Amino acid sequence: MAGSQVGAKVTRSGSWLMGKGVVVLITALLGVGMTAQAELRVEQPWVRAMPEVSQHTAAYMRLINDSDRPRRLVAADVAGYARVELHETIDQDGVARMRQREELVVPPHGVLVLRPGGQHVMLMDRERASPAEGELLELVLVFDDTEQLRLEAPVLLRGPDGVGGHDDAPALHGHDAHHAHEHDHHGSPGGHQH
Repeated sequence: MAGSQVGAKVTRSGSWLMGKGVVVLITALLGVGMTAQAELRVEQPWVRAMPEVSQHTAAYMRLINDSDRPRRLVAADVAGYARVELHETIDQDGVARMRQREELVVPPHGVLVLRPGGQHVMLMDRERASPAEGELLELVLVFDDTEQLRLEAPVLLRGPDGVGGHDDAPALHGHDAHHAHEHDHHGSPGGHQH
């Protein structure tokens, strides 16, 4: 993955830490200093660059869980977007559909990959200028144990591994092509037009 190194800032308990290279180690501050590597690691966070006419975009990353228990991502927030939802893209009868998820699970000693065409964090109803390529957006990830992780993700036309251009994610196009795709909230049968 030469040339794909991406840095990001991540914080837990209100302390900013600078990530080095691809892997961002999330650590916690105690009274006397930092612990060793924490249970979660974030790799390659990024947000898709979109044209100004688009009201939506998506954030992607890899979440690595080094603990013995599942970690459940239940919400997210990004300043400048009225709604931020957890989504997955499914193929139903040859049609790409977005489905909102209540949670995304990082398995014990496992990896959750948020990627174009799969599970992702959907940034919707933009209330600011469209972020430019190279800009850093602050994301807040909320887990079911109420822990919140803040990280900065660069805005990119393509992801660090070279995927994620518009041709790679027709479902995201659907969000911006006048909401042409079907959007199934909470996995309800049939879904509805978003």
